[in-house]
Amino acid sequence: WMASVAIDKLGPFFQNPEIVTNAFEQIHQYLINKFNIDILKKENVSKISAQVMPFAQKTIGGTLNTAGNLLVMYVVLYFLLVQITQVELWIRKNLPFNNQNSQFFLVEFKNLVYSNAIGIPIVAVIQGIAAMLGYWIFGVNGFVLMGMLTAICSVIPLVGPSIVWVPLSIYTLSQGQQWQGIGIALWGFIAIGSVDNIARFALQKKLSDVHPLITILGVIVGISLFGFMGVIFGPILLSMFLLLTRIYNDEFVNPTEITEVVEPDTKTTKTETDG
Repeated sequence: WMASVAIDKLGPFFQNPEIVTNAFEQIHQYLINKFNIDILKKENVSKISAQVMPFAQKTIGGTLNTAGNLLVMYVVLYFLLVQITQVELWIRKNLPFNNQNSQFFLVEFKNLVYSNAIGIPIVAVIQGIAAMLGYWIFGVNGFVLMGMLTAICSVIPLVGPSIVWVPLSIYTLSQGQQWQGIGIALWGFIAIGSVDNIARFALQKKLSDVHPLITILGVIVGISLFGFMGVIFGPILLSMFLLLTRIYNDEFVNPTEITEVVEPDTKTTKTETDG
């Protein structure tokens, strides 16, 4: 369904590229008249031209890399699903921790995977729906497609959905629709941004107590290391590093702390049983 919507809406732009050119020219004239900003100066055009080819090559390379990663991921996933019992037993047997910390590690790892692999896409969908509602209220043509693009861009760190609603707001203003353009900008800044913060923190707090800073840093580092797949793998790896550091400190640096925590519970249980 998403593919069919995208094809229907983007088809005219591929068949008639002048639509994009005219829209860009209208934005250009609007910025000159209102803010005296000339984005088509020779210096800017030369800079853009110099960046287009490397960006295109990087995009193509990233696409092929993502396709290869997906292929490897599904091959590994097949064996994990077929031999899940053996994999879990192997992990439990080879973890260099005591039984208590091994169980704690497996539970926390499961929660981290749920929090990132499920939480991040759910937040993107929620943000896309919120954006779609705002675009529909302010009369954006193709508001469904714009909402889908907002959901996809929401996983990009720092800028996120502003990649969509900022140009859309400027384009609407350039069409003479002042209130609609201002409404889109306010909706994007207040509503879409608030939905992102509330939904992300609430879901990740519920699924796994992950600090928001870990998610942000994990996404930034993950994208630089793994490409688009790093959106999910980055926060998981950073959280796992902190978790393993905590377990190592509890088991090897301050092992007495575990005994002090466990012994009172054992005594209490024994006393209650005797009673």
